[in-house]
Amino acid sequence: MVFFQAVLLGGYAYAHASAAWLGVRRQMLLHLALLALPLGVLPLAVNPALSARRRSQPGPRRAPPALGLGGAALPRGQRNRAAHPEVVHAHGSPGRAGSLLPLRREQPRRRRDIATNRFYFSYVPDAISRGATVRIEMGDARIRMSQVRNERPGERYDLIVVDAFSSDAIPVHLLTREAFRLYFDMLNARGLLALHLSNRYLSLEPVVANLAEAAGLGGRLLRHDSSPDAEGATASIWAVLARTPEALGSLTKDEGWTAAKLERKPRVGVWTDDSHNLLAVFNW
Repeated sequence: MVFFQAVLLGGYAYAHASAAWLGVRRQMLLHLALLALPLGVLPLAVNPALSARRRSQPGPRRAPPALGLGGAALPRGQRNRAAHPEVVHAHGSPGRAGSLLPLRREQPRRRRDIATNRFYFSYVPDAISRGATVRIEMGDARIRMSQVRNERPGERYDLIVVDAFSSDAIPVHLLTREAFRLYFDMLNARGLLALHLSNRYLSLEPVVANLAEAAGLGGRLLRHDSSPDAEGATASIWAVLARTPEALGSLTKDEGWTAAKLERKPRVGVWTDDSHNLLAVFNW
């Protein structure tokens, strides 16, 4: 705060001195000189590495990204770097490396160290020990994905997994009309969006149903695992969305997946970056 106040006072002193000691023409020349000064000081050339990335062509297959801290468990399914399992992660070499896109910015190194430390969680180390390549990108998942869209405009995915809504305070900006627009911009024509909706306090199914309806998505399935087999496991709710029903493939024949339960609720509305109603989906 003191720094900005000092800069403000310096600006006042500059304006007073230039008006008191210089004529109008000299003031104009002085201002133009100050405006031109950054042209000789700041680096204005395009970074060669950035240019190379923009010129690079997308590979034949891209590994899908997993958004959210819950995505840290997904590398468990990545058996090896050649298997192309269902859940790999993005922003690595085509079909080889993967990335987790966690949500929060604070203490990024500590969070990364915890995720890769076998003492706390074994998912990522186990995947790496089997030969899988996992790349962790810290930062807000939606912002980073938007940056990837600009950096590599030809990059598209078969699958995007969003596992970020299980906590008491959900990241609403990952469940809005604008977020869905970004997800499907990054998916290929038959790409799938998988959303983990399990939450003790919020019923997020109608939110997804309304967003899918607003986006004109023809493929919609919901799965409730109400009686998990593993000891100590809890029930989970997943939704899978696609542009067309045909893109869902064999999932439509699986009895565990149904479109009937993904019902719209007009009172919930279509969530946007500017408007959403958590009370409408709260489990009272």
